[in-house]
Amino acid sequence: PAMHLPPRRRRRCRTVAEAAAAAAQALALCAAASAAVAGPAVWRGGVALAGAGAGPRASQRLLSPRCRRAFAWRPPRWSVAREAGWQEGALQLWEGYEQLLDSDGLATDMLTAASINALSDAIAQGSELARGGGGLPGSTGFSQARVARYAAFGALDGCAGHHWFEWLDGSIPRSGEWLADTAAKVAADSTVYTPCWCAAFLLAMALMEGRGLPGALRDLQRDFAELLKGNYGFTLPFVALIYGLLPVRFQVLGFAALTLAYTVVLSLWENSRERELAAS
Repeated sequence: PAMHLPPRRRRRCRTVAEAAAAAAQALALCAAASAAVAGPAVWRGGVALAGAGAGPRASQRLLSPRCRRAFAWRPPRWSVAREAGWQEGALQLWEGYEQLLDSDGLATDMLTAASINALSDAIAQGSELARGGGGLPGSTGFSQARVARYAAFGALDGCAGHHWFEWLDGSIPRSGEWLADTAAKVAADSTVYTPCWCAAFLLAMALMEGRGLPGALRDLQRDFAELLKGNYGFTLPFVALIYGLLPVRFQVLGFAALTLAYTVVLSLWENSRERELAAS
């Protein structure tokens, strides 16, 4: 029956089918992440919602009848036992993470930021390769060195963030009003930490790429304003949510999760700059 569809339509149906099959699993992972913010009660509610609303029937409805017939697609099985397994695994993972924060918060924050930075750049490179970009001119594919650079910068970022969040929480006077306290932290972050972070990113990347201090200073002069503007535009609303909703000990994790999205964009932007430099 699949032959009755044009090749492009068959590929599109297959892609949608795979995405729909993964949707229920992704919602369960989102429920696990929500436990990091609001605890086991939200996790249990999230799993129940995923099982009831994002299970096989919901994912099956994402496909047209013709697509389902074309590939004889069957949705993934969703059982109570699987939901219980997700719940138990997520809670154990979160409890272990809290124990690491209690025993060595600085090292845990550095490892968290480094791991998520490396993952986000790996995703960005995979996206580039899937589009046929292939990274830098002359490169043969996936660059482990580039992932290592982002991991190294993530460790530095995690160390700086760990000390910054603790200092900020203890230094800014509290008014007792949630909105005013959050606004004060966001203002301090936007005027102090974010510009320093942008400068550190450009300097660190140029140095780790072997272009030396002159190349780092050129990057800083050419790209700082653009990077800072993009940082404000993309992350500022999420920064307010992190400062307003997350306890201090979880803020490095919150910003690292934001980095998973932002660093993909940043990595693609950095790679376009590298191609321009290589071509010039």
